Amino acid sequence: MRCPRRGRTRRVRDGFVLTSALLFLALSIACTPRYDGELFPPDFEVWEHPGSSVELRGRMSARAVGTYRAEALVLARERYHSAALTPASDIDLVLGWGDFGTPSFREPFRFRLRNRRFLFNRRVPYALREQALGQCGLVNTFPKDLETRTALRRLRPGDVVVLEGKLIDLSDSWWEYATSRSHPRQVGHGSQVFVWVERVEVVFRGR
Repeated sequence: MRCPRRGRTRRVRDGFVLTSALLFLALSIACTPRYDGELFPPDFEVWEHPGSSVELRGRMSARAVGTYRAEALVLARERYHSAALTPASDIDLVLGWGDFGTPSFREPFRFRLRNRRFLFNRRVPYALREQALGQCGLVNTFPKDLETRTALRRLRPGDVVVLEGKLIDLSDSWWEYATSRSHPRQVGHGSQVFVWVERVEVVFRGR
């Protein structure tokens, strides 16, 4: 015969453990630092003559067409497991600069990545969305080696990261796709920049 008192004790204990875990999680989130400072647009240079072609994983090739450097806030990150570019590029980042360095400005925004495109919540006022479009952009990352790939996978929204590498055009036996050349630091809503990433450095770990 089961003892009623023992059952009540177990429920109280389980409830205490669950409450403690939730309280610890809430305190951890509240105590996580949030970046508040200046962030400048990415630096880039488009070459007059493209570089030589480089073979990538997944029977793709890339041709360097310029240099790229950004110190920006990670607004969103997505890892793909099944997509055309996945063998060579499985991490996409939405980077922000300018006003996104201020917590009060970025608070209303919720970014979402899908099919190599990014969206943000429709509840953001139109004027604020228009202001944000010139201060964020999607970067398809192509890591040069396993160490760089691992560093990209460890990035989280809220981190301030330095990315250095090359702007690249992509091609395979079926199609060609060019990175944004006109203004890679203001790629706009849903556009993208292809970057061969040679260096990743987290200068601020946040949320």
